[in-house]
Amino acid sequence: LALGAHSISAEVVDLDGNTDSASVSFTLVDNCPSDATKGSPGVCGCGTADADSDDDGLEDCLEACDDDPLKLEEGACGCGVPDTDSDGDDLEDCLDGCPDDGAKAAPGDCGCGALDIDDDGDGVAACLDECEGDADKSEPGVCGCGEPDDDLDGDLTLDCEDGCPADEDKTEAGRCGCGVADDDSDDDGVLDCHEECDSDDDKTAPGACGCGTPDTDADRDGTAACLDACDSDSAKIAPGVCGCGVADNDSDADGSADCDDECPADARKSAPGECGCGLADHDSDDDGTADCHDACPSDGAKTAAGTCGCGRADDDANANGVMDCVDEDTDPDAGPDPVVPPTGCSCAGGDAAVGDGLLAVGAVGLALGARRRRRARDAAAHA
Repeated sequence: LALGAHSISAEVVDLDGNTDSASVSFTLVDNCPSDATKGSPGVCGCGTADADSDDDGLEDCLEACDDDPLKLEEGACGCGVPDTDSDGDDLEDCLDGCPDDGAKAAPGDCGCGALDIDDDGDGVAACLDECEGDADKSEPGVCGCGEPDDDLDGDLTLDCEDGCPADEDKTEAGRCGCGVADDDSDDDGVLDCHEECDSDDDKTAPGACGCGTPDTDADRDGTAACLDACDSDSAKIAPGVCGCGVADNDSDADGSADCDDECPADARKSAPGECGCGLADHDSDDDGTADCHDACPSDGAKTAAGTCGCGRADDDANANGVMDCVDEDTDPDAGPDPVVPPTGCSCAGGDAAVGDGLLAVGAVGLALGARRRRRARDAAAHA
């Protein structure tokens, strides 16, 4: 209607034909003079149409979602998106990465519907961990779960495939075992680990002589040459007293080996001495002459019986040339004295020695008698 005064009349006829009429007069005044589309502010005020774009019964000017008949405010999800929480986890679906998973709001590592559990604590979720239960591995690798892919000896062979994981030079034990090289230094066909003489190609054990020295036994006496100072003498392994090749026998058991004993059959002597082997070098009368050379071994003054025999001096008191022991007459002109055997003689040598002494005495007596007769004749001639 145009601005200004207006009158509106109305007539109503009911079913009985009765007529009733009424009229209303009013004046239209423009309360929004600057708004060509509105004469009054209405709900939204001058300048803003009282439109309801989404037909939700609330003018657009009064709601934030004038194109969304289901929402008046943006809410959590904004206009056009319902603030629905399908999984009941108190997070709207529009903000929930897993709107159908009440336990998760984001897919995480394992995705919606699967928990991001890391049972072994290795930082990799179980759904992605091929070695769940092994905190050190998330995939089997070369050695498999539960065994690390380590190479402790740095030989480029993993320990799980290395028969000698601590030996950088071996991957298998071989004949000598891990940590010991399978070497044969002396090329004798026996590995060093199985022999004690790895630098001696003739020996695998030291034996009696040690490595590098053969255990030969030239004289076959059961003692190796290296230990045998007499390796050409099968009866000796050391020179001993007599030297190699000569037995250290002591036939008379006197403590002197035969080779040093000039009397090997005389236990009392090791040298002949004055009397020779088998006869003692005694000097019973201490006269400096051994008994074996002393005809008077009990007479310290004599070594021979002499005229008077052992035990009696051969003295001539009257200097008549006749020993006192047989001189009974001291007169030089007298005839020969009878030969009297000496008494008290204890000469060694038995009866034979005594007989010889008596013969000697008799011979001396005869000589003395002859001398006396010559003297008597000489004296008569000068008278």
